[in-house]
Amino acid sequence: MKKTLLIALAVAVVLVAIWFGTVSLQAPPQYPFVQGDIEAHFDDHVPDYAISKAGLIEDVDALVAHTQDLHADPYRIASQAAFLAKAEEIKAQIDALEGDDISAHAAFYHLQELAVFLEDGHTTLYPLNWEMSVESIFPLIMTPVEGSIFVKDVVGDQPVPERAEILAVNGLSIEQVMDETMQYVPGTLPQLKQSRFAEFLSMFIQTYYDMPSPWEVTYRHDGVVATATVEGVSQDAYFEATIPQRDYVESEVVVNGTPIPVLEFVGFQYGEWEKFQGFIQDFFARHQDDPYLVIDVRHHYGGNGDWGYYVLSHLTAEPLQGYEEFSFIVSPANQQIIRYGFEDAYYEMGIPRFLWGLPLYKLVEQDDPMYWIGRGILESEPGTFYHARWEDTSSYWAGDTADRFQGQVFLITSGETFSAGGVFAALFEHNDLGTIVGRETGGRVYLMSDYVPVVLPNSRLTYLVPTAKFIVSDENPDRGVMPDIPVALTAEDYANDVDRDMERVVELIEADMAAAD
Repeated sequence: MKKTLLIALAVAVVLVAIWFGTVSLQAPPQYPFVQGDIEAHFDDHVPDYAISKAGLIEDVDALVAHTQDLHADPYRIASQAAFLAKAEEIKAQIDALEGDDISAHAAFYHLQELAVFLEDGHTTLYPLNWEMSVESIFPLIMTPVEGSIFVKDVVGDQPVPERAEILAVNGLSIEQVMDETMQYVPGTLPQLKQSRFAEFLSMFIQTYYDMPSPWEVTYRHDGVVATATVEGVSQDAYFEATIPQRDYVESEVVVNGTPIPVLEFVGFQYGEWEKFQGFIQDFFARHQDDPYLVIDVRHHYGGNGDWGYYVLSHLTAEPLQGYEEFSFIVSPANQQIIRYGFEDAYYEMGIPRFLWGLPLYKLVEQDDPMYWIGRGILESEPGTFYHARWEDTSSYWAGDTADRFQGQVFLITSGETFSAGGVFAALFEHNDLGTIVGRETGGRVYLMSDYVPVVLPNSRLTYLVPTAKFIVSDENPDRGVMPDIPVALTAEDYANDVDRDMERVVELIEADMAAAD
């Protein structure tokens, strides 16, 4: 008996040693569409090299193939025939170029012209780390107003003031830059494309026109036109000034002596979910009985829409009404990506690779809706769509004991409101949660979402392909969320730092206060 126990113990020790030896030596899973580690690619890739014409032409074909394999609805705006014809046109342009070497910057624009042709806003080449491929960065952060470009922020000590209108850079007019580069700006609705153009203007100046620092900037401020020399800033200074420290900020506006809370969201993804959840819980615990609330999503670029559901569910005691459709393409390519996600989790959990082929995900059910989406995609037949269920997002709804806001809510939107920001506005409208003030959102109520990165084989540039279609309502699918109270933003107002949107909200609150007296 003792001998049997010793043998069993020895076998157990050997098996454990094999298990841990296997785990300690195994390599992490490989993301399907990149050579090497995907995280290292995003961290270390610098587009400062050349590509052969033949390689770039192959990448055009690869972009077309990945679009066919992964995009949830590629030909909703542009037809398939037009898209394929555009691809052939771009390949002919590449083939006609002199010489054989093409810079990574030039390759980006050839490929981006094709990606943007689909006009859905999320289908785009990601300008990954372009800032690391130049010696210094154009230090003016811009924003569009009525077709003009204004300085929103300045990095470092520069002679061009904030809220100045930019007229030209090195003698090149902003109108000419817009005419020549708008074909590389992703988006459907013009207000979104204007916003994206302002965001990309620094990149265009340095990588499309190859204009290095310093720059002669002609601008208009206080009615006076002047030209000043602007020096580039370091990558560290630029990132420190432009990357938001928080995607959510609380402030207030005082109306007739009463402080009105204001929640501003510029995104739903920076930081940790637990901190965001705690912030929202604390906010509504303090303000649930206030008569008015203003939510500002004018500069909301996107992120995790589930975070938005959590905020919205604090605005009503009724069950939150969800989307009409949220469906994911089921294809071998997308199933590969989903499988990689689960395998990466297995790797982090220390599960040996020889077990990864088993459906282990069924043993670790989660509350996260992306778990159910991933599982649904894996278990569906290729050539179909997996339709996400609204009830699977319930882990992001406010609980039964949560503090619900009882007063009137005003939501401020603009043409910059996009992606998860547009979804937030659409569900706010769909659930009749308050009054929308401002301008039509840049994101449509029928949008493409949940993009995945694909690294093209020769240029090593990153193509983002949306794998899902998200439809809040099909009543007016080609437009954004329209405001109940439209407010025009004029160049004069912006130059003079006048916030007409907030002024209009204050007027509405004042009128309601007067009516209640």
